[in-house]
Amino acid sequence: ATVGLSQLLRCEPDQRIQVIGFSENDIEAFVNSAFSHNPQLCDNFQTYIKSYPFAYSIMYIPLHCRIITEVYETYWKEGKSEFAPKTLTQLYKSLLRSLLMRYLGDHPDFKYKRISLRKFEELPANIYSTLMTFAKLAAKGIEERQYVFNELPLSEHLGLMIQVEDVYVDVGSCVSYSFLHLTLQEFLAAIYWSQRSANDLTTLLKQTHLFPIHDFIYMGSVEISSRPSE
Repeated sequence: ATVGLSQLLRCEPDQRIQVIGFSENDIEAFVNSAFSHNPQLCDNFQTYIKSYPFAYSIMYIPLHCRIITEVYETYWKEGKSEFAPKTLTQLYKSLLRSLLMRYLGDHPDFKYKRISLRKFEELPANIYSTLMTFAKLAAKGIEERQYVFNELPLSEHLGLMIQVEDVYVDVGSCVSYSFLHLTLQEFLAAIYWSQRSANDLTTLLKQTHLFPIHDFIYMGSVEISSRPSE
């Protein structure tokens, strides 16, 4: 969706686009469908979103609806539902953790090692370095309003990117890349920018097109250690 919207805006830069999210009925239908296999889990989730207005408020965005139900089920299966995300930042930290664990689980160098990743500083040093490289790319893209990239700084992207192939009549096919979703790019940008001084960060966020980053910066710490384990 992010790639398609970016292409549309390039073709029709003066167009106004309204993205319509879920209604309350849509949210209820989605939750019932997501947890149809486990009525007890569905009841627990309903209690969770009633206890934390934040959780329900973000579910009007379909992507958030999917993320929060999947993240909550993971915590519930681990017997840790009381630790389910209570802020937008916590939700995206959980999503990033899930993506990284999936990558490490498939990687031949790490699949047989026990990496709990309770904290991001537990990442192997080379994986941490790669993460921060893409956090920098995300920040540069957000600052320059770039959401599609012609090339990547590294071939290993930790499952954070998707490849898009465009076909042109006179040129042929061209490959480009984007983050899994614009909100993930914004979160990674927030991680990168959180390492700046408070004054630099305040000045940076005065730019109106960076307003979405406020939610991540000021709704919970996005900072991760600059000293990963070796």
